[in-house]
Amino acid sequence: MFAKTAGSAPEKHLPYFKFIKAVRPGTCPVCDRTTQAMGEWFDNLLDESANDRPLRKRLDEDSGLCAGHTRRLCAMPDRDGLGAAVLFRRRLELVLESLERGKAPRLNTGRCAACDEESGAESRYLGLVADFLDDDGMRAAIVASGGLCLGHLAALMGRRKALPAWFLELHRERSAALHGTLVRYIDSFRLSTEERRAAQSEEEELAWRSFAGFLRGSEH
Repeated sequence: MFAKTAGSAPEKHLPYFKFIKAVRPGTCPVCDRTTQAMGEWFDNLLDESANDRPLRKRLDEDSGLCAGHTRRLCAMPDRDGLGAAVLFRRRLELVLESLERGKAPRLNTGRCAACDEESGAESRYLGLVADFLDDDGMRAAIVASGGLCLGHLAALMGRRKALPAWFLELHRERSAALHGTLVRYIDSFRLSTEERRAAQSEEEELAWRSFAGFLRGSEH
């Protein structure tokens, strides 16, 4: 992903520094940066799609965005809706053309332009982490975030056969800590006696939600 000479670390460019600066505690940094990249892509889609002929052609060929990315576009905050209205008007024009010919309207049940953009962003950020995992700045950022979600952890392990000991230990400790919290939460119900422990920490109460975030990361 980044140019480097044999036996040397890759050169640090703007994407590296933006990645390090954007890290937030408790959030998988690959998920976080991919989400931000998709927000920028959706903004551009809504603001510039009327002038982007290749993108308009792709959307027509695909029958618009997939259902998941359509929902995420509609859920975007701080939008006046004009860009989405223009986008959806075109979809409805194609729907009406089909119905007037007595044909079922085409639906996007596969990949869409946003799917490709999301996959590309994820791949770039995973590549960046893999390239700089031996770098002190990247190590500090990953530790500060609490680590990657399981999906991106597995993907990174597929990219690099040899991972630093600190990186593996960070995720082992996180998994063990979450496991312990889940066990305490389950035990608090005292299922054998149908009597629940009175006192329970907020961490234990929300343990199952924490696992969901660790397993899936964040929605992009």
